[in-house]
Amino acid sequence: MEKWIDEAFARACEKMERGAKRAAEQGIIPYMGQKDGYSPAPYDGNSWWTGGFWPGMMWQLYAATGRDVYKDEALLAGRFNPTGFIRAWPQADRAGYAIIDCMMNLSLLYWASEKTGDPRFEAIARIHADTTIREFIREDGSSNHIVIFDPKTGRALEKLGGQYAVVQVDQQVKPARVYLPNRAFVYRPPLAGDGLAVYPPKAFAGDMHLISIRPDAGGEYRNLAENPADQRGEVEAYPHATANVETRNESGFAARNVIDGEHIACGHGEWPFGSWGIGARTDARLTLDFGREVEIDALTLYLRADFPHDAYWISGTVTLDDGYEKTFPLAGIDGPQRVELGAHRTRTLTLDRLIKCDNPSVFPALRQIEVYGKQGAVSRRAAKSRPAKARPLFHVRRFADDEVIFVVTQDSVLPHEGQLVGQGAALNVEVVCQLLTVIGNIEGIAAVSLDTFRKVG
Repeated sequence: MEKWIDEAFARACEKMERGAKRAAEQGIIPYMGQKDGYSPAPYDGNSWWTGGFWPGMMWQLYAATGRDVYKDEALLAGRFNPTGFIRAWPQADRAGYAIIDCMMNLSLLYWASEKTGDPRFEAIARIHADTTIREFIREDGSSNHIVIFDPKTGRALEKLGGQYAVVQVDQQVKPARVYLPNRAFVYRPPLAGDGLAVYPPKAFAGDMHLISIRPDAGGEYRNLAENPADQRGEVEAYPHATANVETRNESGFAARNVIDGEHIACGHGEWPFGSWGIGARTDARLTLDFGREVEIDALTLYLRADFPHDAYWISGTVTLDDGYEKTFPLAGIDGPQRVELGAHRTRTLTLDRLIKCDNPSVFPALRQIEVYGKQGAVSRRAAKSRPAKARPLFHVRRFADDEVIFVVTQDSVLPHEGQLVGQGAALNVEVVCQLLTVIGNIEGIAAVSLDTFRKVG
């Protein structure tokens, strides 16, 4: 290469090496340079669309220079704490957090050692796995989701297994009993496209809203599938319904409709007639994810019964995580059809192999599914817990020009920017914060109430 190219490349490498070391110290994927370091990406610090740029640059520089500083920053190893665990999240106040999910990534470190000949990556994986066995796994074989370590000593301070809560996202939407694996509730009001079609006419409308969340310790036998707050896409609250097909991708036929708690089956389309439509597919499959293992023994199906528009299924098959399968008969009726399963522990339930009746209509559909059983044990905490934080635990921030995202979390951060935009109304941050009322803190999640959103400015 010409001399000026060599010099420019050397300066770039020098700058990127300083950046790699600084990013490693901060424990983040850099998003924007600041005077005292880098800022993390918006939303959760990792999943912004630019998140892949940084490790990509690190790999390119490692390929060009062979310097380990770039390889170490590109790999998961960059989050390893030498006291014995791989850090889960990049935020400074979560330096001691580790999660069971990290186990699925350890194979990458073994691969790295195999390909590079460097035994350090394999050692990191083995150390983290040993810590997981020792600190995450309970006597009954189940596991905690989060363990908080002292980042200086590696001592386990607190063990968290998720949180049960009752949330109501709008006064027009039924309360939902949900499981929060990350002890955080995130909700995106369904304002885009035809998202509002499956909610009552005044839901998410106007300039006043009642939103609430409280802990839920109930372990009684009940329908574990119902969740009026379920949403399409990625979620942080369970149960959650997904499918491999939804008729014309319209909200009126989305999988989430079958766990909304409504049973009116004599129509189709907009509220209250939402259903799961399969677009005449013969390979339709619906999956319920409870977010953790639950104990179940029966399910009840309500087929859509908008006859003669509708057809119906004469049989279906349910599959559980333990390999259990049961094929059962169905009938073209407007009402409950119960299927006994026997006692099982499972995280997911899949409904497929749906056989349509001999009927000219090509529109069989499911109105509601109920799954009966008991939820798992409430999270167990270490005897010595961290003191509760006094800062507000209900956080409202801008999500899009016509959408507000509500976030409830134990470790909430301050709202973005000076104004929030939602439903066409400008919401002043200071006014919103003044409306927050923290009414308790039980088992790791705050019981909070945001009494009103008022149009200001």
